[in-house]
Amino acid sequence: MTDEQIIKAFECCFIKEDCTECPNGRQSRKDCCEATRKGFARVLLDLINSLKKDSMKDNRIIELQDNKIAKQKAEIEKYKELNILIAGQRDERDKCIAELEAETERLKDYNENLLTANTALSNEILDIKSEARKEFAESFKDKLRKQTKWVIQTGNCRNIGFSYDDVFFGIDYLLEEMENKK
Repeated sequence: MTDEQIIKAFECCFIKEDCTECPNGRQSRKDCCEATRKGFARVLLDLINSLKKDSMKDNRIIELQDNKIAKQKAEIEKYKELNILIAGQRDERDKCIAELEAETERLKDYNENLLTANTALSNEILDIKSEARKEFAESFKDKLRKQTKWVIQTGNCRNIGFSYDDVFFGIDYLLEEMENKK
């Protein structure tokens, strides 16, 4: 019997107590013997057990789905925590980047200041060297002037063959050359 026939037979036998619509073809209550009722009770019991099994299967499916949903919720929570952690790391990274950029700017300024100071120091050293050369040349000329071997009256060196002024102009020329080669 189908589920619908079982339900119809149950209504006929136990609720309406009218067998005219019975799917078993009985026409009166007298025709429905005790054996048929027991058989019918067996069919009802099988139907109930079948529904119970289906219900248990459905409950098991629901339970599995609930477990799956719980696992997915746990995964979502993990991802939320991970996103929070990542966001914190991003903030920390951004903070470090900002600090590095500020330090880079500070170092650029420091390097520019060093370059300016270095250039000023180099110019000062060149000026000191230039002054030292000039002082050396003047000192050298003074030493030459004090030499007794020069014949000042004639303006010539006796054994050398060039004039007193040639020597001094030569020193000035060498000094000028040295200054131009800085």
